[in-house]
Amino acid sequence: MLKSAGEHHHVVDWLADVVAVISGLALYPQVWKSLHTAERSDLSTTTFAIITITSLVWVWYGAHRKSLPVIVSSGLNFLAGTALLILSLTRV
Repeated sequence: MLKSAGEHHHVVDWLADVVAVISGLALYPQVWKSLHTAERSDLSTTTFAIITITSLVWVWYGAHRKSLPVIVSSGLNFLAGTALLILSLTRV
């Protein structure tokens, strides 16, 4: 069974859940801009490769720990990082 923020139910636990989702969405404005403007010359392939790999490890860790906030946040970062990595490799 997945748990949200462990056994504690403090304000900081709720805040961590919210921030996890927000941080998981942080790369999506860049994905949107890259797709709709076709401007990709400034995208760093190395940066998005690192984000993709580290996010995948965090998803794995979140699954191991059964931590839904870690899985969601890292999963969102993995998807956006992968999209940006692909876009950085297909510069116009």
